[in-house]
Amino acid sequence: MEVERREAADFAVKRERDDLMSDEFDELAGAQIEKPVKQEIHPQSLTLWPITSCLHMPLLLYYEPYSKSPQDRAAAKRGLDFEIGWFLKPLVSGHYPKIMRMIAKDRLPKFTPKEKKLVKGSVDFMGLNYYTAIFAKSIPVDFHASPVSSTADVFVNLTGELINQSFPMGGSETSYYLYPKGVQKLLEYMKREFKNPAIYITENGLSETRNDSLPLKVQLNDPSRIDYTVQHLYRIRKAIKNGVNVKGYFYWSLLDGFEWIAGYINRFGLYHIDYNNNLTRTPKDSAKWFKRFLKHHE
Repeated sequence: MEVERREAADFAVKRERDDLMSDEFDELAGAQIEKPVKQEIHPQSLTLWPITSCLHMPLLLYYEPYSKSPQDRAAAKRGLDFEIGWFLKPLVSGHYPKIMRMIAKDRLPKFTPKEKKLVKGSVDFMGLNYYTAIFAKSIPVDFHASPVSSTADVFVNLTGELINQSFPMGGSETSYYLYPKGVQKLLEYMKREFKNPAIYITENGLSETRNDSLPLKVQLNDPSRIDYTVQHLYRIRKAIKNGVNVKGYFYWSLLDGFEWIAGYINRFGLYHIDYNNNLTRTPKDSAKWFKRFLKHHE
């Protein structure tokens, strides 16, 4: 039994090391493709169709400290470094976040001088998806903890419940609590930590549970979606005023559609899709509002 446990632990360590290494391969591969292409194309030919490299960060959570304690504040920062810095830091500095290097040690790959030069500055803009945030509660960092993993290394307990507070956070693909302030904090974190890159909000939207039994008129009435969008755009605008280099915003999504985890259970769209009537598309109140909003704020 002891041998089996050791073999299982060895497999887990190898698997997590492979996990840590996979990001290095992704970044090197992207840089290998993008830089030579740009060097071969004359700048004047990029006037209409620029060659750009984008790092897309799917479904980011902002880590809000569970309390005002230094430990929880450090845990939230550590969580962001592992969640976001893992991918972005090499692109602006040529190495992984300091806390990752301290904890993961030799399990975290090291870029050679040539690789650092290749990776650093290899991205033109960053795309992020934001829906909600989560509370980060500190777990004492133990540099000798075992077994090791890329998730356990963070030493953070994530929770959506906060004692003596009126608002919860977090959720799942099918249901999540709203925290518009989180998108502003996330954007300002990216400005501080990653030299203020060009950022596009590539996903941000409200999910409503599908209920085909309701009259169409009721399904098209979605004031919560309008309120959600207004609150998040307000926070994004505040981030821009604070100097964050936000270049664009894409609401998720134009149409009700298929979600990888939830299937057709949720409706994210500005347009209602009738799955029982030849996929008929009908604008919801939010679509009409969004059109007016864009027209008067262009």
